[in-house]
Amino acid sequence: MGLFKTFTYNVFDYKPRYYDAKLDEFHEKVMERREQEGKIDATDGEYKPGASIRGSFRSKMRRTSYGGTKKSTIRIFCIAVFLFFIAYLIFFADLSSVVSYISKL
Repeated sequence: MGLFKTFTYNVFDYKPRYYDAKLDEFHEKVMERREQEGKIDATDGEYKPGASIRGSFRSKMRRTSYGGTKKSTIRIFCIAVFLFFIAYLIFFADLSSVVSYISKL
């Protein structure tokens, strides 16, 4: 884990689907059979164009953008607290006792 996050490109995981007439016919027969048996509704197997693309893109963006922002905010806050602590020690703290202790060693 580095101190700063390096830029990474968003990768779009598109899996192309090819039309297979035999497979499509098989799925239609299976759906008809399930409808006849009453196991599913007629609308369950409907094709919705772009549904898989839209969902995968949004989930990928959610994983990268929100998680990264939260982590970087925490990291910046920790760095700021550390720098304020160092500034306090330099300008306001009485370090004479620490210096005399170190000089005795």
